[in-house]
Amino acid sequence: MNFTCIVASLNNSGMNSRYALASFFIKYRTLFKLFMTLFYAFFFNLQPLENLKVMNLRSSSKLSLSDSDLSKFPNLEVLNLGQCSGLAGLPSSIKYSTRLTELILYRCDSLSTLPSSIGCLSQLVKLNLIFCRSLASLPDSIGELKSLKDLYLYSCSKLASLPNSFHELKCLAKLNLIHCSELVSLPDNIDELKSLVELKLFSCSKLESLPNSIGGLKCLAELCLSNFSKLTSLPYSIGKLKCLVKLNLSYFSKLASLPDCFGELKSLVLLHISFCPKLVSLPNSIGQLKCLAELNLSGCSELANLPNSIYYLESLKWINLERCYMLNKSPVLKPRCSEVEEIAFGGCLQYLNLGASGVSEIPGSIGSLVSLRDLRLSCNDFERIPANIKQLPMLIKLDLHGCERLQHLPELPSSLQVLIASYCISLRSLASIFIQGEKDYEAASQQFNFSYCLKLDQNACTRIMEDAHLRIRCMASSLFNRVNSSSLDLALKNNHDNFVNLSHILTLFGAGIFW
Repeated sequence: MNFTCIVASLNNSGMNSRYALASFFIKYRTLFKLFMTLFYAFFFNLQPLENLKVMNLRSSSKLSLSDSDLSKFPNLEVLNLGQCSGLAGLPSSIKYSTRLTELILYRCDSLSTLPSSIGCLSQLVKLNLIFCRSLASLPDSIGELKSLKDLYLYSCSKLASLPNSFHELKCLAKLNLIHCSELVSLPDNIDELKSLVELKLFSCSKLESLPNSIGGLKCLAELCLSNFSKLTSLPYSIGKLKCLVKLNLSYFSKLASLPDCFGELKSLVLLHISFCPKLVSLPNSIGQLKCLAELNLSGCSELANLPNSIYYLESLKWINLERCYMLNKSPVLKPRCSEVEEIAFGGCLQYLNLGASGVSEIPGSIGSLVSLRDLRLSCNDFERIPANIKQLPMLIKLDLHGCERLQHLPELPSSLQVLIASYCISLRSLASIFIQGEKDYEAASQQFNFSYCLKLDQNACTRIMEDAHLRIRCMASSLFNRVNSSSLDLALKNNHDNFVNLSHILTLFGAGIFW
């Protein structure tokens, strides 16, 4: 039976398409492999194809290019050999692919080396070597790739070093070395990569230090140095990265402090220092980061205080202090002088996460966070929430899950759409219902969770149920006023999510109450 007959037989078999396809490949796997082998042999012995620009041989597991003549494709621009698991190397004839701009070798598991002739690819812009786990080194000729902008070495787990010529990649903009677990050092002259914009070094477990020259990367905008087990400090020169916008220092198991020069990172917008269990303090200069919008310190379990200068971060919109267990001793959670309070709690803070941070008291100054939209206070030890929380006109979400000592909820902002008060096992009373007057159904379709609040008194239960009824009436009334009979079906379809929300408005005593 020839190949055409096989396909025709498959199409006429009447079997389930997935089952039929699987059966086909199992039954005719040997024939298929033979067909592909003959195809490659035929293809690479063709007459020159001068107009061929893109060659995609992805997932050709039996492909071997050792004797292939790539000079027959003089205008080739993209060569995709991704997931060619049997590919052990590239032919020396690749030097003739002088117009190649993109070379993809993603998941070529058997690729152990690159030919020195790769340096002839003068127009190569992107080189993808992700998950080439057998690649132990790069040829010194890689420095001759004068047009190279993107180099991806993600999970090249045998790569121990970068070649001496690496600093010659003057156009290199993105360098990804994530999960290069054998990499022991970076070139001392890394500062000569004048165009480098993005450098990612995640889980390079054998890297013990960073070269001081890293501060010379004048164009660097994003630096990821996450998950280091041996790196204990950062070079002081890091403060010279004037264009740095994003800095990720998460999962440093031995990092105890940050250099004082941090305040010199004038362009920094995002700073993640999460899960650094040895970090005990932040430099006072952090208050000079006038552009900083996002600060993540979650999981810094030994961080005992925040410098007063942090209250001067006028652009800060997002701060995560979850699992900073020692922060209950920090002034950030206690009343301060009015001048500092005005600066700290003004501005544009929209997200504050103090979950599981040992907070025993919520300061009255919380009412000054007028831009706050998401407040997370879960798993803390406070007994009360200040009444001026009602003054937060933008608050949409309040998370109090697991606040086991909380006994009373004051009146909350009418803007609130999500309240999570589950497992507040001491909660007894509520100040009032949470919605006042008429609301559109979009505003009324909120979700309040009181599961396992078993001590709620009768008045609280009545208020919660009255509130739920009011929301449903508002949703129904608003929807009825918006649609006419001819478009009702369409309206019901478009607002399906709002009706589904009805069944989740209230969760009380550990069981859903559906209306």
